[in-house]
Amino acid sequence: MISVFINSFLILYLFIPFGIFLTIRETNNFYYFSKLLINSTIIICFFSLFINFFFPINKIISSILLIIPLIILFKSKEIFFNKKFFRFILASSIIIFFLVLESDVYRPDAGLYHLPYIKILNEEKIIIGLSNLHFRYGLTSIIQYLSAFSNNYLFRSNGIIFAQAIIASGLIINFISQIYNYNKNRNYNLHFFYLLFVSIYIFYKMNRYSEYGNDAPAHFIFFYLLSEILKNKNKTIDDFLYYSILVLFIITNKITLILSFLLILPLLKTLNLKKIVLNKKTYLLICFLFLWLLKNLLTTGCLIYPIKKTCYDNLSWVDLKEIENISLDSEVWSKGWPEYSKFQNNNNSSLDRNKFLKNFNWIQFWSLKHFKYILKIILPYIIFILLFFLILRIFFHKKNYREIKNNYFAIFTLFLLFTSIIFWFVKFPIYRYGYSYIVSFISLYSAIIFYKYFSKYNFKNIINVFFIIFFIIFFGKNSLRIYKNDNLYQNYPWPKYFSMNHNNQKPLYDSIKINNVKIYSPINGYCMYNKNLCTQYSSNLTKININEKNGYMIILKKAY
Repeated sequence: MISVFINSFLILYLFIPFGIFLTIRETNNFYYFSKLLINSTIIICFFSLFINFFFPINKIISSILLIIPLIILFKSKEIFFNKKFFRFILASSIIIFFLVLESDVYRPDAGLYHLPYIKILNEEKIIIGLSNLHFRYGLTSIIQYLSAFSNNYLFRSNGIIFAQAIIASGLIINFISQIYNYNKNRNYNLHFFYLLFVSIYIFYKMNRYSEYGNDAPAHFIFFYLLSEILKNKNKTIDDFLYYSILVLFIITNKITLILSFLLILPLLKTLNLKKIVLNKKTYLLICFLFLWLLKNLLTTGCLIYPIKKTCYDNLSWVDLKEIENISLDSEVWSKGWPEYSKFQNNNNSSLDRNKFLKNFNWIQFWSLKHFKYILKIILPYIIFILLFFLILRIFFHKKNYREIKNNYFAIFTLFLLFTSIIFWFVKFPIYRYGYSYIVSFISLYSAIIFYKYFSKYNFKNIINVFFIIFFIIFFGKNSLRIYKNDNLYQNYPWPKYFSMNHNNQKPLYDSIKINNVKIYSPINGYCMYNKNLCTQYSSNLTKININEKNGYMIILKKAY
């Protein structure tokens, strides 16, 4: 177990210095350090993406690049060698330790394409037409590049499991430290209540590493983006561009959160567009965006996969009919297609995906599973907030309300969040695809109400109780999980990323050579992080050709 903690500590110390490229210097405190940590993940992700156009993100490359943070560490000793920073690293390490220790990976997606894609990044430079091997390789997130970079000679393959936990720890400490400071100074503003209600949700529902996958990092950063916007009253050009980079990071992790860009649009009217164009961060933003779109184009033939309108059918590795089918299939599955299929089969009726989507016919079938699942999660959260409100009204019975003036920005932000929820519901209403829209809306709305009624009262003891509850839930649930786990598995006590079996034993694989390139397919499990160039769908192997041009692998569909 001690090895997990030591590695957690070391990876934080080596990764955080990357954040200095994106972070304006502030006072040495937990808020600033957590901001550095969050920003370091963004820089490493896009830096690794750039590298992968020319090299595999292998142990040699990753190990050499660790020289960069070492140089920064010694050049900025006043930041990275003091007691406050050490305490921050210690607190973050403890959170990561409890998250990853003896955990499972996100099932089944991690085994299907998250982990095998990381393996490809470690073994290959960018592969043209990679989605033809496995369509889900077109749906991967930027967070996989952070995982790939974490596999070096210091952390070895165990390093790949840290990415999601690092972002979680950064966000948790960022929010908790701000709540603590607001409470210490008895400054119960709108931002304080927003942080409080989002934190309640995080500790209630986002406390398990095995549930993170590619979704949680995007949602964590969405919460963080809105927090930063609410925190800073006087937005500068640097702030706007920083928010824009956060938006891009969110979208490259989860395309369903594309409407996160709406949150920063109102800021444009107060800024000088000429100064934005001349700012260095603008070029960084453009570079990041260009790299991601180019990566998508090369691996899938689409700028945004699998949206057909963004695809180029003149590229030899593009199959528009299959892309259209994948897009349609993804939408109907998110709207309750399995339930509809059972109903139609029971009535001996034909299955028609377009008919299913037409005129919101899907709602009755979506509500049978997805709506119930959403209610199961959100209803207790709302009930808790309502009970909290009623209890405070009883104890703080005096009418000591704060008149809300000039709060148009918060109201407009609520409208933008509601618009995003509508968009999510109409296009892809699976909870994990858009819950940060829903939670942020509930949290901000609750923050406005609580700010009006209770901001003049002293919350010090109440918040102290909340802190105790937070820690009991987080450490209690994870400690109980660790206690109940059977330790007899391969690579104990690290997460099970070799297989999804109880013993974490690697599955058996079939293989086939296509133009001297070996492709694998699992016989009795999932691809996981074992074999390079693995696909879950062995039927694909008879449908592809592999060529090489100028040192780049090209995977093409066979012409029939």
